[in-house]
Amino acid sequence: MMTMKRRIAFVCYLGVSLLLMGFGIRYYFGGELMPYHLEAIGVPWETLPETLRFMFLLFMNGVGVGFICVSAAMLVMLFVPFRRGERWADLTLPGIGLAVSGMLVVMMCSIMQHTTARPPMTMVLVTCGVLLFAAALTLLPCCRCSSGRN
Repeated sequence: MMTMKRRIAFVCYLGVSLLLMGFGIRYYFGGELMPYHLEAIGVPWETLPETLRFMFLLFMNGVGVGFICVSAAMLVMLFVPFRRGERWADLTLPGIGLAVSGMLVVMMCSIMQHTTARPPMTMVLVTCGVLLFAAALTLLPCCRCSSGRN
């Protein structure tokens, strides 16, 4: 039986995993770049040469597959070892989520520094906060009990 703290962390990790899955699906099946990508390159999609559009979509598809795979791995960890209370999952779930989110923050900062585009940075930062909150719930000892149990 999961404690209340673990249930809350479970919901946080589930939300992040589903968000990643949604972005992965959008990136994989999308037929054109995201609006902030188009703003960053400064050229309308229709005016790009066919080969360049193909390459951009190929890169986007690759990112989409990556997001789908990370999301699927997180969901498996969440529904099996995390629910069993296995400690390694308490460390691995936020580690994977923060690695992906951290990479996105770095890339988005670079986009914002070098172009006029404004990627969805707030959403990624909130995702990082949710991951840190969930990690704190499962990794930090309980303040009200001397046994340190979560």
